[in-house]
Formats: sequence, structure tokens, C-alpha cells
Amino acid sequence: MHQLGRLNRIIDLLELTDYVRVEAKKAFPIPAGGIIQLLDNTVYYINGEVNIGTDRLVVGANTLVVGTHNSRDKLVYEGTGAAIQALGGNDLRVEEITIIAATGAYFDAVDAPVVDIGAIKGNSLRVGRFEDCNEVVVSLCTGNNLESGMEMVNSSPGKLLELRTSDLQQQGPASGVILDLGSSVWDTIQLIDTLFVSSGTGVDIRGLAANNNLTPVTGRGRVFGNIVNGLGDHLDNITSDDVQWAFVNNTGIADSVAVGSFQLEGNAAVTTIGTQNVFVKAAGVTTLTMAKRFDGGDPVISNNLRYIGLSPVPVCIQVNAELTKSGALKLFALQVFKNGDPIGVPFHVETSAARSTTEHVSVVAVADTDDEFDLRVANTVDTDDVTITDLVMSVVIV
Repeated sequence: MHQLGRLNRIIDLLELTDYVRVEAKKAFPIPAGGIIQLLDNTVYYINGEVNIGTDRLVVGANTLVVGTHNSRDKLVYEGTGAAIQALGGNDLRVEEITIIAATGAYFDAVDAPVVDIGAIKGNSLRVGRFEDCNEVVVSLCTGNNLESGMEMVNSSPGKLLELRTSDLQQQGPASGVILDLGSSVWDTIQLIDTLFVSSGTGVDIRGLAANNNLTPVTGRGRVFGNIVNGLGDHLDNITSDDVQWAFVNNTGIADSVAVGSFQLEGNAAVTTIGTQNVFVKAAGVTTLTMAKRFDGGDPVISNNLRYIGLSPVPVCIQVNAELTKSGALKLFALQVFKNGDPIGVPFHVETSAARSTTEHVSVVAVADTDDEFDLRVANTVDTDDVTITDLVMSVVIV
């Protein structure tokens, strides 16, 4: 059932004053050249089943097309284009109807500042094409016999693309893409609680590699709680490792992880201790062994893990280090540093030429973008140098 409170808010927001009850095609304006041009500032209430043949609806300024229940109120379109179009800077707002477009698409929007589509059921080959739209929000949309789904085409960055709580399924030997981001760019993309079922050689979600569907640096992609299955390819180019995307609690596609680690083995580089009880960075050339939302810095620095994810996360830093020194037994301290500041408490270990010692260090912290972690060592007794011969350090989300 349509949320009447939401509909009333839209009507108030748009200051709509004219209402048309549509029980048959003749209630619409007279078609011209295959187009039914809807009036500005008007709510069209679809009541029952209305067949518009091969003519398509083109919205005016502040036009709203709605039903009261999408199981009863239906729009039948028999053409091969789109049943409802928005052109020339007009918004596309459609709520709570079934659209039957067996040989066409539900929607086509070009230069629409706002696309707000909710509670749409139906049967069509395509959900539609959205070109140069600034804000596209689609919720509770169902398409169970799709060849393809939503195609996004933007020549300039859009503000928001959101697909929520929808059910989009291909049938048979489909070859299209259910959500095709193309080369469009958005400040925010949110795909939430939606079922994607591709078939044949179809694809569930296609975009650009290396975060290129998102505004550089500041853009965010969130893929949360979706079910992605079927026989087609689930993701094309986009991956859960792309740092501007966050994949969480999905079925059928991998969720995002953040883990970084480095190691050194058989190190002979001596860490020079200049002053008693002053921590210095452990010397030696380390090798990155895992880097998902972490790297070694820019440029890469030994004994360094930098978080390059875009949201703060709680992390656990774990270190295994083996120490040795020439001469007599001395007491050293190991401590993890974040951005040059100590975190946790120092871990103390004794070592000498006669006895190398292994110590485990574990601390928790919050990692934010560009935070850097390293291991440092101090001599608590004098200024004797020390060698960390073997070292493994890892940072993981907790």
C-alpha cells in the first residue's frame, strides 16, 4: 500500500493544485506524434488498468503520476520505447503503479534534476535509461522478466544514485546488465537490500574499475545487504577492494575487508639507539605481504602501514619481532606508533648476543584515512644498539 503521508508531502512540496483521475486513456491530454504531454503542476491518479497503446507519457514541470495500490492500478504500454519520459529539465516522479511494457521500458529520463520512483511493479524488458540526472532514487521497484535493467549515462557528476529494496531479475538467455553505471560519475551511490538475479551472459552490476564511477577522493559507494545471484556475472570491473566502495553484509558477492601486513626476515640492519628511553623506528627493509585498504605510504616506506580506506574503522595491530644485540643482556621496549605518537603501552624484552628474544605486541586503535602505523624500539638501560632480525606486523579491522 502506498505511504499516503509520503505522497502528501510530495504534493505539498511541489505545490500541486490540479488533480486528474485516470480510468482510461481519454483522461490524458490528446496524443500528438506518439506523445501524451502531461500538464504542469498536476497529479495524475491511475485508477484501475489504463492502456495507452504505443503512445508514451511525457511529464511536464511538477507532474506526479501515482496510483493508490500497485496491485490494482496499472499502466499498459505497447510500444518499444519507454512508457514514461522526463525531458528538458523536468523531474520524473512516479509512485505505486504497475507498468506493463512487455516490449519496452518503464522509464526514460534526460536532464531530470530529480528522479523519484517508488513502489513500481510490472513486466518490461528494461527498467530504463537515466541520462544526465542529478539525483536518482528508485525504491520498491520490481522487474521479473528483464533483458537489462537500469542504464546510467552522465556527462557531468550526479549527486545521488540510490537503488533500494527492489527485485530485479533476468529470465532466460539474457545478455544485458541489470545495473549499468557506464561511465557515469556520482557523489554517492547506494545499493541497499536489493535482489539482483542475472541469467545467461547477463551481468548484475557493471561499472568502471578503480573507483571511476565515484567523484575522486570524496565520492562514496555503499553496497549493503543485497542478494546477488543467478547464472550471469555478478560484478564487472567494480570490486569490493576498491577503496571508495564499501561492500557490507551482501550475499553472492564478497564484502570489503581492510588488512595490511609487512614482514622482514634475516635482517642485519642495526637500529641505532641515540638516547636512552627514546623510541626510534626499527631499521630494516620490510616487504608488504597484504594490502587491502592499506599500503606502505606514498612513497612506500619500510616498517610502515598506511590506511587508505575512506571511513574510520577500529583496528587491531599485532607484531611479532625477534631482537638480538652484541654484548651483554639489556632491556629494550617495543611500542606501536600511529602518526608518530605511541599507542597502547610499551612491551619490554631482554636480549643479548647470547640470547635472541621474540616478543609479541598487540594493541587496538581507530584508523582514519592516511593514518600510518609503525614499530619503534627503545633501550631502557643505556644507548646500546639493537637488531630486529625478523618482524611481522599486521593491521586488521576488529
